[in-house]
Amino acid sequence: MTKDVALMFPGSGSQYVGMARWLYERYPQVRTLFDEASQITERDMAALCLSGTLVQLAEPTAMALAIYTTSVAHFVAWQQFLAQNRCPCQPTLYVGS
Repeated sequence: MTKDVALMFPGSGSQYVGMARWLYERYPQVRTLFDEASQITERDMAALCLSGTLVQLAEPTAMALAIYTTSVAHFVAWQQFLAQNRCPCQPTLYVGS
């Protein structure tokens, strides 16, 4: 039997210094994602999310990029966790701002 799964992603105001640190330190795929995001955005996304200041994270563009990158990082880590534990699961709904 399969169950429906929804993934909910946060919106503005959910950012904080150090967000995604746990994932960044444990999942190589997350580090790769942050490297790719940095290349695309021409910003050091790891520095912004892991050790940036609240003032930096409050800037609207930085906030949006940080929240989006961190949300994708959670999704990547979740997929890796499911694969490692042989848990087939595919979301049927994605929501977030």
